[in-house]
Amino acid sequence: MTDPQLVLASASPRRRDILNRLGIPHIAIAADIDETPHQGELAPAYVCRVAQEKAMHVMARLALDRVVEPCFVLAADTSIFLEYKAHKNSMHDDEIPVCELMGKPQDPAECASFLHRLSGRTHRVGTAVTLGLVDTDPAILETCMCQTEVRFRSLSEQERSDYVATGEGMDKAGGYAIQGLGAGLVDEISGCYDNVVGLPSSRTIALLRRHGAISRWP
Repeated sequence: MTDPQLVLASASPRRRDILNRLGIPHIAIAADIDETPHQGELAPAYVCRVAQEKAMHVMARLALDRVVEPCFVLAADTSIFLEYKAHKNSMHDDEIPVCELMGKPQDPAECASFLHRLSGRTHRVGTAVTLGLVDTDPAILETCMCQTEVRFRSLSEQERSDYVATGEGMDKAGGYAIQGLGAGLVDEISGCYDNVVGLPSSRTIALLRRHGAISRWP
């Protein structure tokens, strides 16, 4: 039995590497969407929305190309959630919980700022994974999310500056790559490692199996 075609809605080589390592055949088509957070949008809602919009964008392109055989589209979005408490205002000591969303840094200065705030602290990496089926209603079959806790060791200003200078973190959520030199920034993780890279392997396999995008694994 031949599985339906699977399209990865991403230009990320890291997500392709994970699918290849898992032995899941696919092709990749980049999704070109606006990833700007909406005003007041909570971090988990943001990654779920963006993953769904990536899938919808690629499914629309495939529908225009008149793809007729069953074609599944897999999309994902990864961001850093840094939680802390902040004062309501300068006049009172009351604190409110804040969940800061860290996407890809816009420039080296923002990358350095990200690393400064992550240094010595625990943050969460959230990846939303969406599966859709071209030319069906509803097109989105399911969206799930995986979160992993990551703790950074305390970094000196020189270490942060030297890492930023490598350029490795410039296209990564939170400004670092755990699969590269960024591994040296991390003290420990709790949860799925592949989720931090960009695609939670076990959750993705289960999602594909549930909807018949793959008939068996391994």
